[in-house]
Amino acid sequence: MGQTPSVDALIQASALYSSPANKWGKSHIKDALPATSHADRKEPPIVADNFRMDSVTAFFEGLSHTEILKYCLGFDKPGVPALAEHVVLIALKCGTLSREPFRLLDVGLHVLERKGMRHHLLSPGPHSVNILNSVAYHHLRLQGNAHFANCLPDPNKLEDNHFGTTRFVDEAEAGEFLEDCFRRRIKTEPTPLTYNLVRDEYVAEECGECDLGPIVLLNFDKPQLQTLQDMFGCHPSIWKNIVATISAQSVAQEQGFGWRDEPITLLQLTNDLGIDYPNSKTAADRVAYTLIDVVQIIMHPRFPRAKESIRQSPFPPPTLLVDPSSSVRQRRFTTSTLQNNEKMSNSDLSRSVSPDHGSSSSPSPPPSEIQQLALALTSKTGSEVFSHCLGLSKLEGVPFIADNIIVVNFDTENWVANHDALTEIGVSTFDSRDMRTLKEAGMNGENLLKQVYFYHARILENAHLLNIKYCVGNPDDNRFGQTRFLTKLEAASMLKEMFAWPIDHQKPELGFCPVVVLGHALHGDMAMLKSTLGFDAMALETVVKIIDTQQMAKECGYDSYGGNKIGLGNLVASCGFKYRDAHTASNDAAMTLIAAVQMVLPEELKPRDGGLQQVVDDIEIASQLQEWAWGNDLYCLRCGKYGHTKDKYRNKRCFAKVKCSHCATSQIEKRKQTAGTHRTECCISYAMRGPEVVATVEHVASVIAGLNLGGK
Repeated sequence: MGQTPSVDALIQASALYSSPANKWGKSHIKDALPATSHADRKEPPIVADNFRMDSVTAFFEGLSHTEILKYCLGFDKPGVPALAEHVVLIALKCGTLSREPFRLLDVGLHVLERKGMRHHLLSPGPHSVNILNSVAYHHLRLQGNAHFANCLPDPNKLEDNHFGTTRFVDEAEAGEFLEDCFRRRIKTEPTPLTYNLVRDEYVAEECGECDLGPIVLLNFDKPQLQTLQDMFGCHPSIWKNIVATISAQSVAQEQGFGWRDEPITLLQLTNDLGIDYPNSKTAADRVAYTLIDVVQIIMHPRFPRAKESIRQSPFPPPTLLVDPSSSVRQRRFTTSTLQNNEKMSNSDLSRSVSPDHGSSSSPSPPPSEIQQLALALTSKTGSEVFSHCLGLSKLEGVPFIADNIIVVNFDTENWVANHDALTEIGVSTFDSRDMRTLKEAGMNGENLLKQVYFYHARILENAHLLNIKYCVGNPDDNRFGQTRFLTKLEAASMLKEMFAWPIDHQKPELGFCPVVVLGHALHGDMAMLKSTLGFDAMALETVVKIIDTQQMAKECGYDSYGGNKIGLGNLVASCGFKYRDAHTASNDAAMTLIAAVQMVLPEELKPRDGGLQQVVDDIEIASQLQEWAWGNDLYCLRCGKYGHTKDKYRNKRCFAKVKCSHCATSQIEKRKQTAGTHRTECCISYAMRGPEVVATVEHVASVIAGLNLGGK
């Protein structure tokens, strides 16, 4: 698979950036010097007072991998210790032999500073290129282990590095490099009294020039730090300021890329994001793609992408970067951004927009109201946003367009025998403007729930595929909204209309309503829609917040015991109503939304008298009268025609003649007997097992005869 033009330009940019900055080691192994003794190295001083770093660690322990990554990229969060503002994200990958002697061959280490990111949030560039161009890319090869590259299937693999300049280092030089990266000195300003989580008291944070900045480590899956600790004789205090370790795999899972049965691989994630992944990869390449992937995941929902796809839209050409011949002094292994350089070539300067917004061939457009709202909502909890959508409270400090939010709550069901077969979509949606017209929410939120519209869509191509052993659910037992049969194309069009709802149908120039997505354990549903229907909600650029009721349950005190994420059945029971006919998409979606409403309702509107169940029953009945037009309401799974069902055709079961060619030619007698009960395209046995490979005697004889083995 070829390299994408966009990433090609970034690769060239990383090489230009790294060349004048890397002073450690040599660019070629023949130039490397003899190793320095560990005894010649000075032990770095240990910081005597660690409580400030401990408070940062304690703060990050309460965040998800996604939330930590977002903070490192410059997004704000309330209640952050002052020292956390200096956090640095280090993406790390160690390349080792996969068999004995398991030697460390190379290290990829890329550095991104939070303080250098914040001004990029309003102007990230196409595919967040300004952020990616601000990363310092490093590739180190261990000269003492260089000959072990011959043990690789492709010994030239390590020669073809794409990100950063390759430097050959001995163990001593590598150790010094790590010390420079991990023990970053910062100068903090005096701050007012701050509550310290560790000391459980308010303390004054003094300014200090020798404070160490906090480090967040990013790996793709497995932690890489232990490999470095085992290999190099670094002083233990080097690692003391690591406040969190996150993985791209966990970020992908939290953001809806975890729908596969197995943990997602770097290749799969990169391809899912529309980026080609090269065959030959060094440690620096692998961790660079890890960083590129997570930046796309975080930034994609919040800012418009380039008009071209990431495969077509090139990153700014390398000529916009620092002039390699610049005489500006740079500290060893600098991680300062490209914008911190004081000198650029004249051609670069003339094409640069401003020193604060990265280099670009044309000015970036100002962020839209929806983009500004998405950014503002990153500091709001899911329960706060949902309460605003219900009209129970009012968010402060957000754009006025927040008054036009549409909430789309959905659930999907697939066939457990083939997770790529989407069978149902359930949607419960409402307009926040309708909620604010209500004088009162009603007991148990009854008046709020009456404003919700319910939709149950069965995917026509897969409607015959039922789960009868695992995740058992019967779509005929839908309770909320009318059931209609939609083709995959119709389903995608329906979803597009829901996520692109005009603010005013009479004034299309006002654009679309911002969308808040709600769901329970959403990590798989959005990815499922993208992989099966080709529907990418984020591509419409209307989504401003994703709320998972599992996380909201934690915020509202409904979480399960032991710290595990609460299941929908337990959440529904905790709210005080029955969990009925589960694993039917519209039922699950409706119960998710009802539970979400209960979690944010004021206590005075939630009497413990059993009245909620009656409200739910009434909503069920009323929802059956809500008509919608997509697809068809009647479809026969026996004959494949609209207007009736297999169980109801002229007051009888459908008696149309049908035949399954797979079952008719089967070697199994029971399958032959069922051949007249269904069509070929609705054969579940074939869908599960595929065609039989046992040939008949007649078929074998005819094949042999056709071979003409005897000749003339």
